[in-house]
Amino acid sequence: MRKFRKQWMALGLAVLTAGMFMITGCQNKGDSSGGSTQASGTGTGSGGAGSTDTGDNGAKTETSGEPVTLTYWHHDASDNIVTPLKKMIADFEAENPDIKIDFLALPADNFYQKYVTAVATNTAPDIFGVRDTELLALVNQNAIISLDDYVNQWEEKDDIPESIWESVNSYTDDGRTYMIPSYMNACIMWYNTQKMGELGIEIPTTIDEFLKDCETYANPAENSYFYSLRGGAGSYDNLFIFLMSYAGADGFFDEEGNCVLNQDVFAEAMDLYAGIYKNGWVSRDSVTNSYKEMVAEFGSGISMSMSHNSTSATNHQENLGKGNFTNAIHPSGKNGKTAIPVPSIIGAAVTTQSQHPAEAARFVEYLASHEAASYFCEKAGKTPVNDLAYQDEWCQADPYMDKYAELMSSEDVVLYNNPIWLTEWTSFTGQDVVADFQAVLMGEKESKPVLNEWAEKLTSYQKEYMKNR
Repeated sequence: MRKFRKQWMALGLAVLTAGMFMITGCQNKGDSSGGSTQASGTGTGSGGAGSTDTGDNGAKTETSGEPVTLTYWHHDASDNIVTPLKKMIADFEAENPDIKIDFLALPADNFYQKYVTAVATNTAPDIFGVRDTELLALVNQNAIISLDDYVNQWEEKDDIPESIWESVNSYTDDGRTYMIPSYMNACIMWYNTQKMGELGIEIPTTIDEFLKDCETYANPAENSYFYSLRGGAGSYDNLFIFLMSYAGADGFFDEEGNCVLNQDVFAEAMDLYAGIYKNGWVSRDSVTNSYKEMVAEFGSGISMSMSHNSTSATNHQENLGKGNFTNAIHPSGKNGKTAIPVPSIIGAAVTTQSQHPAEAARFVEYLASHEAASYFCEKAGKTPVNDLAYQDEWCQADPYMDKYAELMSSEDVVLYNNPIWLTEWTSFTGQDVVADFQAVLMGEKESKPVLNEWAEKLTSYQKEYMKNR
């Protein structure tokens, strides 16, 4: 295994180990939905009707003989996410007639605020779909329960590599399990190979080649561009991948906890990235593009490339057709290396407000099980964490898995940690980064002062975190 620079958290090494093991193994083997109804009454327990159960949080649930209704909120209302989840829920209810699932899919750009509000107003559902980014904050808010007792009795626990469990548990201070993981996302570039082939364009491997393509193939008169820039919600990953790769960086902080974004090389990088918009090399709508608009541009042929993760593969296949697009590692910086964030791990958690923790844990385990997680990953374009999924035919035949294997094992790829251990990280990326980056794109702010301000904030957050640790 290639060596990986130690960061403030142990997340990177754990996920890297898991990703190399699982994805390479596969290679070698060849908007909203429903309403929200708050559950009430007493639970039936994991033993079904007529049983009594004691959950990990010590709450005893007695049965009433009636099916338990669990509310489940998911953090993405995209069609490619909601459609397979509805099928999975129907299958679960058929296999578990003592449980009904009331499902609500929330838009990806504002779901977390709804989570926080529900926790504060005592209106939280039984189950949250959780990304690693929010895990620590939810634990600190006492919003979700420890699942150790349930996980230790789950028959599929060992089908998820120990490194994944260690990574999930390292997100919080006590090392306990608050989320059962279902899949992970790795950042990747997507290219419209059909259109690029017609124009004789090769996939760029360096930032210089990428910028040249953006300039050469921008045709505002015909609303045609090489790249879709994401300037709205969720823009931070694409931005920081460009900045880190250009600067040859491997993280946000030095050993003393000082954020490095105030170095001149990052301002130079941001000027180049913002110049893609200022020079008219991307659509004028890019300044507010979120995922939906970005994938629409790419899928309609307005652009020939975009940066996202494995999730969007299903959308591309629907929009462009099988065989007309591909994935590739992001362009490298001057040092020949590409920097991308450690793949994020996503799963589900049981809330402290649930009156049916045992039944809720049973559903969370189901979402992470081989059959359900494999089906979801296939349909939603996700990368599994359950080892058994890599034996399935769809995984072995998937044309994109080889690139994820290369990404996870290449010496030319640097994996850096987004500092998700900072409780301010979510609001920083969702508010500060979006507003300031849009201001830079519009010429209302300059890159250097913005990056200095970001560095000052992140340094204060990191040093406070280090002091408390």
